[in-house]
This record gives sequence, C-alpha cells and structure tokens, in this order.
Amino acid sequence: MVQNMYWLGPAKAYGLTLPTKNYTRENYLRIKPLLEQSDQIPIACFGEIDVRVNCAKEFIFHGGTDHISNLVNAYLSEIATIKNPNILVWGPPPSAPDDGLFATEYPAYGDNQTRNYVTHCFNQEIIKRIGHYSNLRFLTMFYDLINPDLTTKTKVLADGCHLSVAFHDQAINFAKQMIERNHKIMLNSIGYQSIRKYRRVFRSVAKWDKTPFINYYKKPVGDLLHYFSHTPFFDSSEEITCAGIEIL
Repeated sequence: MVQNMYWLGPAKAYGLTLPTKNYTRENYLRIKPLLEQSDQIPIACFGEIDVRVNCAKEFIFHGGTDHISNLVNAYLSEIATIKNPNILVWGPPPSAPDDGLFATEYPAYGDNQTRNYVTHCFNQEIIKRIGHYSNLRFLTMFYDLINPDLTTKTKVLADGCHLSVAFHDQAINFAKQMIERNHKIMLNSIGYQSIRKYRRVFRSVAKWDKTPFINYYKKPVGDLLHYFSHTPFFDSSEEITCAGIEIL
C-alpha cells in the first residue's frame, strides 16, 4: 500500500467547514478525491490546535462544553462525507506541561490540566457520535500519556504540542491493530473511565507567578482579563485569580 501525507497544517477542525485565513477547507476539498481512492486508509488528525486555543478559551470564559460538542459534530459530519469505508480519526495528544512551554507561535489557553480536561471532553464527544458513522473509527493514545491528576507525562511531546518521535512505532502499531481487529474505538479504557467530572474554578496567583501559557484572569469585580505570559504582569496592588479546574 502506498502511504501519502496530505499536509493542511497548521489547521483547525473548524476550518473544515468554516472559512479560515490559511484556506483549510479549500485545501481539504482539493485532496478529498485522493482520500477516496480504494487503497487508502485516511487518518484525520484534527483537534490539537482547537483544544489548546479555541476550546480551552471558551471553557475558561464560560465554564461549559457545548462549543466542543458543536465542533466535534461538524468535524465528524464533514470527515464522514469522504467516500472511503476505512477512515481513522486520531485523537489529539495531551497538552504541554506547565514547566514546559509554548513558543509565541504556539499559543495556549489555560493550564496543563485544564487543556487536558478539554481534550478529554473532545474525545468524549467523538465517542458519543462515532457510532453514527459506518466509515469512521476512533483511536487515541491520550490516556496512556497523562497522569491520574490530568498532567501530561514528561518527555511525551517534542515541542509543546507534537507527539515525540519516540512514540512513532507505538502509534503505527496501535493503528495497525485497530485495522486488523476491526475495532470501532481503541483507547486506554481504564484511563478514560478514571477521569471524573471537573468544573472551572479561579485561584489566586502571585504577581511573580509567570505561567507559561495564555489565560484569563479576573479581578474582584469579576471581569475576565486576557493575559499573555510574555507580557508584564499586573500591578501588585490588584488581586488576580487564574482559571483552573477542580473535581466536582
């Protein structure tokens, strides 16, 4: 079988159905006929950017996950229109640890645990809907790469958002097993089931707490403020709280 990679990135899942500056949908429509060739098994790898930027930002601001449900619904509905009976949907990787970092070109909202919880919510929505599409299957290594407290294990990411090449062979074998066994869903089920319900909370942070991510902070009056870690912090006389999560 000939293996091909059709590069759309960096691209977001919502770009498959909505206009974007990098013409994700237009480029996707160009390669779509190639994905329908009978000897191809397309693997869709969308969601990582959506999760750490748009989805995390909405979760921090509103505290709900309806936007994730809507995004996943549109994502799967579009991918399922590819006329190929064997499409694999690869789940997003975990997000960068807070001691790690994102360069300025890789923005991220919220702390590591918040982003990983949002990733779990993204996966949940896929699992809820995957059975509606006969040509889609879902697999993810996400639950093998995070700790019980939702932090990302060390040395699993190459640059803050991409899976380390050290997992290349493991990922390929994982996908092969799914195809050979004809499974609809493959993941670490114990890890998946162990994640409980979380909610957004705000915690006080010190003036010198330079967190390596973008976040929303709020003053006592309740206004949410946008803060980027590469800019000076607020005046020390102001009480600022940082968005995070806690188990219900």
